[in-house]
Amino acid sequence: MGIAVAVLITGCKKEPKEYVYLGQLYMAWDHAGQEKIKGRVKEFKQTHFWAAEENGKIVKGKILTIKDRESLAGMGRDMTEEYNESGTVLRSTFFDENGKVLQDVKANAEEKILTVSEYYLNDTLRAKVKYRYDGNNLIEFIAYNPINDTVMMSFKYEYNQNGFIIKTQSYNYKGELQGYTIRTRNENGQVIQTQNYNKDGKLTSQTDYTYNDKGERITQHQQIFTTGQVIDYTFTYEYDKMGNYTAIIFHTDGKPLIYRAREIKYYN
Repeated sequence: MGIAVAVLITGCKKEPKEYVYLGQLYMAWDHAGQEKIKGRVKEFKQTHFWAAEENGKIVKGKILTIKDRESLAGMGRDMTEEYNESGTVLRSTFFDENGKVLQDVKANAEEKILTVSEYYLNDTLRAKVKYRYDGNNLIEFIAYNPINDTVMMSFKYEYNQNGFIIKTQSYNYKGELQGYTIRTRNENGQVIQTQNYNKDGKLTSQTDYTYNDKGERITQHQQIFTTGQVIDYTFTYEYDKMGNYTAIIFHTDGKPLIYRAREIKYYN
């Protein structure tokens, strides 16, 4: 429940003025990473497959299952999102490999400002969320029990001087800190390091990223200290005419592993 997104700038010669941020809702894609999708985006879909090689080209293989993801930390779920003409998310849906909806979030917005959202699991309303802003920056959301309107949890955001999220904090229904995330960004606003801490301030995981001269993320080094798992990826991309990537290939040890496909529909 909240706001989200990670800036992947393509090599476009002319940068569109309009864009949306992915993952504007808590538990959505790359929550608070602030990845820009260029243009007047209407709908967005993301699906993960095993990478396969066919006639010397990397293509989609079998779709990733929920079970597959257990060994692929941080891969993210398959999802769709819908946006209003101001670029604010109106709906975010997660689904499994068979298309079954795992979570469906429906939001109301006044242009760029979220006002309320509802979280559904198995078609049952589980939470209502209200939002608090400082200007156009979301600074807090509070999730309420839809039956008795009591607080379930809350989430707070901190920004740098350029309007990028650098810290998020989660709290339980008592207002007690449950954990926080620190994002370090480069001069372009791109996330170069993400660190997750538990409520006691212990570092539980860290991910480091590097970028090339075109602004493409080219490496990812992920460490999960609670399990000892270490994952390294390099990336290659395919783009649409707006300069948004429609495919990203995850490579490990120089071999293609995951094919992430994106479909984007625009207002114009």
